[in-house]
Amino acid sequence: DWYLNLCLRLAEHSGAAVVKLLQWASSRPDLFGESFCAVFERLQDRTTPHDLEHTERSLREAYGEGWEDRIQLGEVLGSGCIGQVYKGVIQNEHGAEQEVAIKGMPFLM
Repeated sequence: DWYLNLCLRLAEHSGAAVVKLLQWASSRPDLFGESFCAVFERLQDRTTPHDLEHTERSLREAYGEGWEDRIQLGEVLGSGCIGQVYKGVIQNEHGAEQEVAIKGMPFLM
């Protein structure tokens, strides 16, 4: 079990193509066995969230310095192999706060 969990952690950092392949493989216990699928099915909907600093760097690159004055990041709502979704608040064009979902995709920037 420890070996499969180690492989899972490495796979999560190997990029989207590897994760997508393992998502498919984890749905095939007839080919890869129950223990493999039990570990790697986590890639289906429970990937390890990336560090907040990756999302902050992406927002800084996209919106410039001071992005924090316009965008507030909250809790992580979901995490996938390419990015994750945060609960957030932005200021709309009238200056009012508006709750939004913010998708951070640091690996595509």
